Amino acid sequence: MIGAASAYLPAPPMIWIGGMHGAGKTTIADRIARRYDLPCQHIDAFTYAHLPLMSPLEPLDDQLALGTDHAVEVWHRVCAERIPLVINDIRDRTAGDVPVVVEGPQLSPAGAASYGVPGAVWLVAGAARTARVRRDRAAAANDAAGQARAERLAQRDAAVLRRLRASLEATGRPRIEVDDRPDWDAVHDEVVGALGTVLQKARRLEQGGPLRAQRAYENTALVQQGLLWREAAGIAVLPSVEFACECGRSGCAGTRRGTPEGYQRASARGPVLAEGHVAL
Repeated sequence: MIGAASAYLPAPPMIWIGGMHGAGKTTIADRIARRYDLPCQHIDAFTYAHLPLMSPLEPLDDQLALGTDHAVEVWHRVCAERIPLVINDIRDRTAGDVPVVVEGPQLSPAGAASYGVPGAVWLVAGAARTARVRRDRAAAANDAAGQARAERLAQRDAAVLRRLRASLEATGRPRIEVDDRPDWDAVHDEVVGALGTVLQKARRLEQGGPLRAQRAYENTALVQQGLLWREAAGIAVLPSVEFACECGRSGCAGTRRGTPEGYQRASARGPVLAEGHVAL
């Protein structure tokens, strides 16, 4: 799924949902991809696959111990290194001229022009929400280490957010302010409006095989991430996640919850379907 960066090739068509941790990128990207029958690329699902292809990285706690400014610079360097890898991942999907909805913080507003991404919007949440989401996720995952570093991460995130706001002001790229207690329907509608004709005119995946193949690709990426995470962190039992329904029907937003191992067993028997769904 992952290849060496090929910067000399033109970037495949993308629609990018950017923003910081906890701003709702995943929620909105999923909604848009399902509604418009587009592939969806969650960059977090490729974190462990990207690591061997990147420069050696000091442990996160070491970054934070050296101060907020250092942690911010490392964060931006990692983002810049990952963009070519993300582009290769998308190219490998063989979606043709169907744009892939990508969600992640890696693309800067200035970078959107460099990579020829006309359809890009940034979700901007306040620093307080970002910090709370980090704490809540660490607690839900029973991640004691994550809870311990949450406050230092909040300081880094706040500094990155200030840079993002300044870049959005300088470039005039569209942004959506996300409240502390968001109305996701309203945020979705604002994002659709900001993307405008880029989204409305986007070519869509055909029902059946083409749509099913892209959802299966997304699910397989989640499985790969989970297995690599387990190996790296020594996790005995992986948590359940939401896998996209592979029925291949237009507009399907169904999901099936399960572990990576459960998905592998189910997919060996055929398309993985949401409850009550039938493959087209």
